[in-house]
Amino acid sequence: GGTSALLRVVDDFLYLSPSTAHAKLFARTIGAGNPDYGAHMNPTKSKVNFNVEVSVGGSSKVKVPLLDGDSNGDNTLRWCGLEIDTKRMSVGIDIKRFTGYHIRDALTMPSAPKGRASAGRQGAGMYAKAVREKVAAAVKSRLHPILLDAELNPPYTVRRNIYQVMALSAMKHVCYLESCGATMQPGAALAVVRSVHPYVVGIRNRGEFKEC
Repeated sequence: GGTSALLRVVDDFLYLSPSTAHAKLFARTIGAGNPDYGAHMNPTKSKVNFNVEVSVGGSSKVKVPLLDGDSNGDNTLRWCGLEIDTKRMSVGIDIKRFTGYHIRDALTMPSAPKGRASAGRQGAGMYAKAVREKVAAAVKSRLHPILLDAELNPPYTVRRNIYQVMALSAMKHVCYLESCGATMQPGAALAVVRSVHPYVVGIRNRGEFKEC
């Protein structure tokens, strides 16, 4: 039936297989769960791109929901911040999960210096450093090699992934700037932007998104 893959992030599972029979067996096995450990599948939070019914914990069978919009040709599976095209197997960023939310709500703001106007250069410098580290970390954590893989993803998808990562990081930068008021000087704000440049250039030099 070909090679299958099982991925897990904490209690979120993703099973990929070219065999529908294998995929259905996995769904039913997960659905049955493990009563000894109180572990079982939540069908309402699960998605498949084929028709299958599972018996959750020995109860009556329930149909696992199809992918959102599957009836109108949307083959996208959203999992742990990723957007996976189940037909082409290309991988992007699940940008839609931010719909209806302010990006500030997903951030942990650095502690701004007390008494912003009189905080002095040392306090402002420490805050600028904290912001620089947070923005750089956001780029590094999201610009995963799988998003830049030109063998897995078409050129358009790779370019879109880079754009979306940088756009999200820029929005976070704006939120950090708004939270500190006049504390951060223009030069420090520009240094934040420059801090992510070496990382992106390093990826390009390693050839992780060449020919895109």
